[in-house]
Amino acid sequence: MFIALLIALLLHITGMFLVKKKQTPVLWIENLIYSLMGTMGILVFLSAVLRLFHIPLVSLSMTIMLLLSAAGLGIYIRKKGKQEVEFRLWDILFLVIMLGSVFLYAKGYFTIYLRPHFVSSDAGRHFSFAYKIFSTGKTDLNMYYAAMNESVLMMVLKPFLSGVLGNIKVFVLALIMDLILSGLLMYGLVAPYLKTPLAYILAYVLCGLYVLGYPLYAVQFGLVYFEASILIIQFLLLIIRDYLDE
Repeated sequence: MFIALLIALLLHITGMFLVKKKQTPVLWIENLIYSLMGTMGILVFLSAVLRLFHIPLVSLSMTIMLLLSAAGLGIYIRKKGKQEVEFRLWDILFLVIMLGSVFLYAKGYFTIYLRPHFVSSDAGRHFSFAYKIFSTGKTDLNMYYAAMNESVLMMVLKPFLSGVLGNIKVFVLALIMDLILSGLLMYGLVAPYLKTPLAYILAYVLCGLYVLGYPLYAVQFGLVYFEASILIIQFLLLIIRDYLDE
């Protein structure tokens, strides 16, 4: 079932990438952000629909809902056309630097084995929220954006990282992915205004300093809801900037 869920996720992310958002070309790195954050948000919405009808949040139900949503995106793309994207080497370079930097940090702090290393015990509480959804298909939370997305990642990686210890590693991996998203979102906010090499370099430095601030603090302390909150706020700012004039 994990293969079906993985395929459904990839189809949905691809659909979000291709669906037309604006009549003018969009930077591919912005489009990637829309695809990832949009899929994460829709995952939570779909889980809310399942909860409304008392359907367990398990691999099968999430796969079906994602496939239905992806099919809807496919129909919309066929009707409205695909989103045009603009590729820039500077944006690709930023992504490579971001991924490499976070990998080196995670390797040093959590080790290559993704061992939990948190300053506060809050991380354990948030892990239990995600693990409950994964193991029971239910949640008592009213705010479960982070827990739901983490539990889906646990479902996808179940054949490789099973049991409580394995899923703790998945939880750590999810926080590392959030750290990457934080940097991408900050870069996405300033990317359309970058025209010169100096501007790109300054943006790299700005995004690096930003990630080293609160996002990194939230990861090391395991403050999952705080990290999720700033991701959502950044995404909303990105949407407001792109659609304010429309």
